[in-house]
Amino acid sequence: MFDYLQKFNTLPASLRDSVSSPAAMDVIAELENKYKIDLASTVMKVMAKIIPLADLSIYFVSDFSLNQETS
Repeated sequence: MFDYLQKFNTLPASLRDSVSSPAAMDVIAELENKYKIDLASTVMKVMAKIIPLADLSIYFVSDFSLNQETS
């Protein structure tokens, strides 16, 4: 199992449920299709504090090759 997934699963259910709601999943899927990135795992990594929120833009540039403006 991925380390980030284990850490995500230890979060309170209310937090996990908030990003797993149908509305949140629709938004995530829409953004994944638009930018061709794996946003679901990124959200879990941010929530598990593996990716600091302040570094999210850097993560998108380095891991998904998005330009700075798009990220």
